[in-house]
Amino acid sequence: METCAERLVVEDGVVAGAELRLADGARMRARAGSTLIATGGFQGDPELRTAHVHPRAGDMQLRSNSSSRGGGYRLATQVGAATGHDDAGFYGHLIPSGVSFADPADFVDLSLYYSEHALLLNVLNDRFVDETLGDHLTAMALLEQPESRGLLIADARGFRDWVVGSYVEGAVAVDKFALAGKRGGRVGLAEDLEELAYLPEEWGYRGEAVRDAVKLFNEDAAAGLEPVPGRQLDRLPLDEPPYYVIETVPAITFPFHGVRIDDRARVLRGDGEPLHGLLAAGSDTGGLWHRAYAGGIASALVFGLTAADTATATTTATTTPTAARTRASRATD
Repeated sequence: METCAERLVVEDGVVAGAELRLADGARMRARAGSTLIATGGFQGDPELRTAHVHPRAGDMQLRSNSSSRGGGYRLATQVGAATGHDDAGFYGHLIPSGVSFADPADFVDLSLYYSEHALLLNVLNDRFVDETLGDHLTAMALLEQPESRGLLIADARGFRDWVVGSYVEGAVAVDKFALAGKRGGRVGLAEDLEELAYLPEEWGYRGEAVRDAVKLFNEDAAAGLEPVPGRQLDRLPLDEPPYYVIETVPAITFPFHGVRIDDRARVLRGDGEPLHGLLAAGSDTGGLWHRAYAGGIASALVFGLTAADTATATTTATTTPTAARTRASRATD
């Protein structure tokens, strides 16, 4: 059966449960001392992504479940929950352009994790980010570039060590270049640096400028100079032909914007005070990261368990006066 929570019940400023619509259309009210928002975020809703991630975020492919469409976010904001932050970013990865996900396995197989050891150029034929900071951060940076697409270029060393190698020890290696080509993505193989100048015109890049950008990076790297933008980790030149080119776009897993909570998983109001009776965990929460990422499962686990502790403490305080007096005493020590 599918049951939908249509709105939260608020009594004297406290969330006291929810009004539910059952699969057969019947409605009922469920009362609760604590109500947990844990619907997985709003990445499945293009309008919310456009409003709170980036104006072009609604066009990104979704490398996540499509059922997380902001149900919890809407319930919480309808009763005054604070949210944040716009421009916080999102967790996602680069994928080949023009290739649709056909199966959840594609979320990993098509993610171009190796971008940390390649060069990424935008449609203006320029590097615009330190690729070595991480593919998940580069995905955010590419979304904000013109047309939100770019060319990912690796040389033979990068291809050998990272494109067809296991990104994580023990993981099954996938030839992401071959897979992108097989699935209809824009891919190209240049036998030497000069061949980069002959990119297909319909792609919308200037081949000579792309070649020159790679050549300049190689010259700076070989001379020990700091490239612009910087390059913190892999500073080796891409000077081992052939060159493997994939046009890439960002894909989203979940947004960093969401319902604000405190360290007890209690949802906050606009004035920063708890909205009593309402808790949130996982990707429904916001304010945990800003243009960074430390694990979606981690936030679900940590704040899921924290919410359980908070709910249990609240129930105990309500039903056991002695325990409530003990906690109050400890709070004033």
